[in-house]
Amino acid sequence: MSRRRTVYFVCTGNTCRSPMAEALFRLELKRAGLDGIFDVSSFGLAASPGVPASENARRVVAEKGADLSAHRSRRATDAAPRPGNIFVAMTPEHLHALKTLPAPSFLIGDFFPEGASARSVPDPFGGEEDDYRRARDAVVSAFPRLIAFLEKMRGEGGEENDGR
Repeated sequence: MSRRRTVYFVCTGNTCRSPMAEALFRLELKRAGLDGIFDVSSFGLAASPGVPASENARRVVAEKGADLSAHRSRRATDAAPRPGNIFVAMTPEHLHALKTLPAPSFLIGDFFPEGASARSVPDPFGGEEDDYRRARDAVVSAFPRLIAFLEKMRGEGGEENDGR
């Protein structure tokens, strides 16, 4: 049996966007029957370790059936850039910072639906619940194409070229 691969969502502080993505993508992996093949995690490039997810992030993922009550922020040093793992950045700046890792890294906008004008997920930190909902919905809009990508990766049994 092969080693499970991990999808890492990456933002700045690991209290809003990336934990929302992690919690909601975990549900999506289960729905797609891929939860036994792929793990999901998140981290922040400038995270202070051990900080809970923001209250608004907890609320808006709960609206979709996910739970962030146990989430505590993690730094990039907690990630494992091993073969088969991929990193999904929330902004081009995050993606640029990930270029030093020896693993494929992608901008979340690479997985947005065709015709989407946005390429990243704005940081809702300190904003209203609706700002968090917009961020959540942007993240979720990437899931169908991300799942398709992971299924293709799995079917090929190898790595995808990230084009870097």
